[in-house]
Amino acid sequence: MDLETWCFWYERRGAGRLRRLLMRQWDPIGVAGEPHAREEYDSYLGPVAERLRRGSSADEIALLLQSIRCDQMGLGADNLNVLRVANALRTWYAAEMTR
Repeated sequence: MDLETWCFWYERRGAGRLRRLLMRQWDPIGVAGEPHAREEYDSYLGPVAERLRRGSSADEIALLLQSIRCDQMGLGADNLNVLRVANALRTWYAAEMTR
């Protein structure tokens, strides 16, 4: 998929679906049930989406999520969860790209 088509997909569907997936499966600060926190992780969508678009490995995506969790949010490490989430993100993205 060329970059223009990818950007169109991301703006129309990808960002919202990625937001919901991160909120449902990652949610390091536990705000998934808060309606006002719907956009809590939006600042991280771009870097995650870019890694997915480039075909980064699950380990690379997990490293990004761990860095966000520890360095930006000031939380402790959660190695197993970030790897699980990274694999789920890659699976979701592969399915999206075949539609």
